Amino acid sequence: MINNLPQQLDLERLRQLPKEKLVEMIIQQAIVNRELLLSIQELKQEIENLC
Repeated sequence: MINNLPQQLDLERLRQLPKEKLVEMIIQQAIVNRELLLSIQELKQEIENLC
């Protein structure tokens, strides 16, 4: 998923992208954010189990 994102997200490049691509990027970022939050929760649980 992350591989579909432009390497550099500078403002000028973002302005040149079509609206559909921007929406796609936002959805991809939301999915990645959710996955990261789940990973953080799992790691917190592991830490609590170790203490």
